[in-house]
Formats: sequence, structure tokens, C-alpha cells
Amino acid sequence: MVYGPITKEQNQHGQSYLTDIIHGESVVIQLTVPINSIESPKLIIQNVIHGYKKIYPDHSLEDIGYGESGWCV
Repeated sequence: MVYGPITKEQNQHGQSYLTDIIHGESVVIQLTVPINSIESPKLIIQNVIHGYKKIYPDHSLEDIGYGESGWCV
């Protein structure tokens, strides 16, 4: 899964940015700064949440049979 790029147009306030759900077991974050940039980049990862269950099935809803739903909490 590829998510991004995230530019200053998506993060207009230059502060907190929340991503959508990213599928997979690992993430690569790449910070690209123009070579002529005067400001030093600042990247703070404040929280990481890892789910232990798939929330999106690998198959369509049409393929789900009786008894395959998860628990309602």
C-alpha cells in the first residue's frame, strides 16, 4: 500500500496530521526536504496504533457466509 505524498497543501497548518488506516505489518516513512530549504525539518511521531485484527476482509461482502461476522462490541 502506498499512502502519500503528504505535502504542505494537505497539512496546511503544519502541525498535526492524521493518516487513514494503513494496511500491513510495517511502515516506511520518507521525509524529503528541498536542498535549498532554510528551515530544519521537524518530524515528530506522537502515536502509533497497531491493530491485531483485519478490519477489511480480503474478499468482497458477497463472499461472506453465515457465521463469519465478528463480535459486536
